[in-house]
Amino acid sequence: MKVMVCLKQVPHQDARLDIREDSTWIKEDSIKFEINSYDNYALEEALRIKDQGEAEVVVVSVGPDRDETIAV
Repeated sequence: MKVMVCLKQVPHQDARLDIREDSTWIKEDSIKFEINSYDNYALEEALRIKDQGEAEVVVVSVGPDRDETIAV
């Protein structure tokens, strides 16, 4: 069995979110990002299933280049 886990980076819960001057999005340059806490739970459960010898875990994330730096 294969278990696919989707991970998403979100701004740290204590991060201050400032809006860009053109009002299109937040200023990301000074924000620390982290994996969504619910996604962490899903990954942990998938790894538990894998440790029982029943599955292969596949992690997927779609987003900007910073998503390549997710540490698991």
